[in-house]
Amino acid sequence: MSDNLTKKESQLLDTIRQQFQAEGGVYDEIKCQLQHRLVQMMRGNENKTDVDDKAANKRNHKNERIVLVNQLIMEYLHWYQLNYSAEMFAMETQMDCNSWNSYANRELIEAALGKFQEKEIPILLEIVLNLWKKDQESPAKPTVSKASLN
Repeated sequence: MSDNLTKKESQLLDTIRQQFQAEGGVYDEIKCQLQHRLVQMMRGNENKTDVDDKAANKRNHKNERIVLVNQLIMEYLHWYQLNYSAEMFAMETQMDCNSWNSYANRELIEAALGKFQEKEIPILLEIVLNLWKKDQESPAKPTVSKASLN
């Protein structure tokens, strides 16, 4: 902070900054939209309209399985605070910048898939670990040799 600011001015600036950066604040939304626009410009798609984005968004979000997988990935990225990756993933999958934080909502995912036991790890990681554990516990699978096929 500048030495010219009074204590009250400094506190006010800190409060404003916290509100912008708080979950649900506009800071992440503005940053996501700006990055989205920059990537569009770099790709030569700067003339693409929000209507085009919304149409692509509707196409990709019709399939509930795709939406669910996207939610699992977003929850994983947010869990490990991979915010830039989450923003880029949201952009790449045409998630609405205004609501991409809601895609990582654990309660919404559990409402769709059921409750998960581990609350200290992301749901996607728990699913992968459970599959890995199940695979390790299963009996050895018979292998098929070329000779047995002849």
